[in-house]
Formats: sequence, structure tokens, C-alpha cells
Amino acid sequence: MVKRTKADSLRRSERGGFGGGCQAPPDPMPVRLLRSQSGQAMTEYALVTAAILGVMVGAGFTVLPDFVNALQRYYDAFYVLLNLPIP
Repeated sequence: MVKRTKADSLRRSERGGFGGGCQAPPDPMPVRLLRSQSGQAMTEYALVTAAILGVMVGAGFTVLPDFVNALQRYYDAFYVLLNLPIP
């Protein structure tokens, strides 16, 4: 049995594996790249959403009252269903 030392294991890792030409596959995307893409997507989403809302408000569309009315109708229908008598 051959005794291996820490230096042998370090040399093996520098050569790129545990012998036989086996190497671990490289990471498909570094974490740094993923973080920057995630931040870019969020920034683009915020800018596009702000632009759409800005155009709607500038054109005279009032969106907030419509959303509030829709939410009120939803809750009204929900409470009607809860208050129905069940035989």
C-alpha cells in the first residue's frame, strides 16, 4: 500500500483530478455573473413598468380606482359566499 501525503493530494488537484484524466466539469455560470444578470432583469422590469404606468397616467387613464373597485367586488362576492345558509 502506497502512503499518500498532503503534498501528493495537492499535486493531484493541480494536475486536474484524481488520475485517469478525470476532471470536474467547469461551472456553467459563475455566481458573480448570475447576480449581475438578476439585478439587470429587475432593473429592466422596474423601468418598463414605470414607463407603462407613466404613459397611462399621462394619457389620463385612472388605474387605481379601477383596481380598488375590482378588489372590493372580489371581497363582496367572497363574503356573500361565506354568508350563504348551508342546509
